[in-house]
Amino acid sequence: MRHKSSKMRTVTILVFTTILATAHIISAGVAQEASSPPTVSELQRLQLVTVTQRLEIAQLKAQAVQREFDDARKELVTLKADLESKAPGFVLDLQTLTFRPAPEAPAK
Repeated sequence: MRHKSSKMRTVTILVFTTILATAHIISAGVAQEASSPPTVSELQRLQLVTVTQRLEIAQLKAQAVQREFDDARKELVTLKADLESKAPGFVLDLQTLTFRPAPEAPAK
């Protein structure tokens, strides 16, 4: 009977050692995964590049529209000043596109 008990103890120790070794290997793998940074897949990289390029294109378009707006504003101011210079005493109302008498300067 002593022989069976010794075998049982050896099997128990072997099983316990195997469990400990497996747990150590698994925890080492998890620790290694936790310490290494995640990677970006090729698909994710391409998605990031595509969205970044769309953003840059949109920004360039917005800048072009802003330049067009600024140019149109300058042209309007110049045209208004030219028309008003040809009609002394009047100002051009851009809301109604009609001339109105210029407001009198306050007396000092």
